[in-house]
Order: sequence, then structure tokens, then C-alpha cells
Amino acid sequence: MSQTRSFTAYFKAIKYHLVQSSEKIEDSAVTVFDVTDGEQVFNGPTILVEFSEFDRPLKTSGKKSVELLMHLHCILSSANDNVSLEVANFAAFVSTLIDGNTWGLDYVKPPTEIAGQPGKYDTGTKGFDSWIVSFKQVVGIGESWEPDNFVPNEVLWGIAPDVGLGNEDKYKPAE
Repeated sequence: MSQTRSFTAYFKAIKYHLVQSSEKIEDSAVTVFDVTDGEQVFNGPTILVEFSEFDRPLKTSGKKSVELLMHLHCILSSANDNVSLEVANFAAFVSTLIDGNTWGLDYVKPPTEIAGQPGKYDTGTKGFDSWIVSFKQVVGIGESWEPDNFVPNEVLWGIAPDVGLGNEDKYKPAE
């Protein structure tokens, strides 16, 4: 059976494996990293998955692929005792989950260059500490781009037989 090749499916597979790995990691606490969301409050262990960059497209086994640089931001609330040590432990645990993992996807190769480093922190009332686990992973992409949950910004209609290519000028906007 062919699997959907998209970054959305890749993220969902990573999320599934991270949540299944520990009863402390809740489904809602693993999300895509959003640089614009500066007001987040971190109550429990949180993992923000950042699609950082990719290099030129590759061809592996005749299929199109890219090598992604991924960052998993492992975050704990500063309400935790010894938060700077605990978040390092959390990141080290996450790195063991990444090692060798293809997330159950047949179009993903095992990760390389797994490394961790301290991330951002905030000592305020909603404080947190973080470590970032980085890795590279070759991920197959589809032969064409089909957006997930695509919503058109305009709907047109036509009356047969004046539909299809060559009849675009006969379509009218839906009201």
C-alpha cells in the first residue's frame, strides 16, 4: 500500500511516535513550531517540531526526496524543580527516540547528525527552559503537490456542454 508523501503525514507520524513513547507527553503538547506564537504557556512537557530547512532535491531509489534539517524544541515549565537539568534529560530521551527512527514511513530514511543544545528560556511568571534536538532526515516527497485540506478562494460554475478547457470564459462565480 502506498503512503501519502507529505510533510503533514511526516509530522503526524513523528507526533504519534513521540506521544506513544511516554505517558508524560500529551497529544496536544506536540505541535508544529510557530515562530509567531510568542504567548504560549507550557504546563507539561512540550515538543515543538520545527521544519528548519532542506537542501536541494535528491533522487533515492528513483523517487524524489529532500534532506530535512529538523529541530525538536523540548520545553518544560520553570515550575519544575531543577528545570535546567530536567529539560536536558527530556531532550536526551527524545534524542534516543529519534535515533534510527523512520516513524513507520517507508519513504523516510533513518536520521543522521542527531545533536542537542540548550534552547531559549524565560524566567518570568510563565517561565520555561528548553533544549533543541536537531537531526537530518531524508524524506520522500510526492511526484506532485496536493495541499492537505485545500480550500479554493473562488468557486465557479458552468452549464454543460460548455464546461472544461476552452470554456473558461463561460463560467460564472457562485453567489
